[in-house]
Amino acid sequence: MATQNQNPTHIWDAALGELQMQVARPAYETWLKDTQGVALRDGEFAVAAPDAFVSEFLQQRMYAPIQRALEHVLGEPVSVIFQVAIAQDDSPANAQSGADSHDSPANNAALPNP
Repeated sequence: MATQNQNPTHIWDAALGELQMQVARPAYETWLKDTQGVALRDGEFAVAAPDAFVSEFLQQRMYAPIQRALEHVLGEPVSVIFQVAIAQDDSPANAQSGADSHDSPANNAALPNP
């Protein structure tokens, strides 16, 4: 299948462009804006959501329009799976730093690395 070599980020960006025109702006901003296309394998397209709540909402409430947009972009049938994105800053060093979870990212960025 030729589409397996395509970049999932580009595929997802194209699908998001279609979805942005189909759903209300507040819904797009809340549920779709912070998602990422992460993989296309064997007719399955994986979408990473920022947390489990968003992932579950997309699966239960927006699966059909997302699937249609991806199928339109890819030109072939596809199933969609949703997963929680792995945070970039969840390293053991950050977990042990003792930083308050309410600190802003800007405040944490100013801290020196141990």
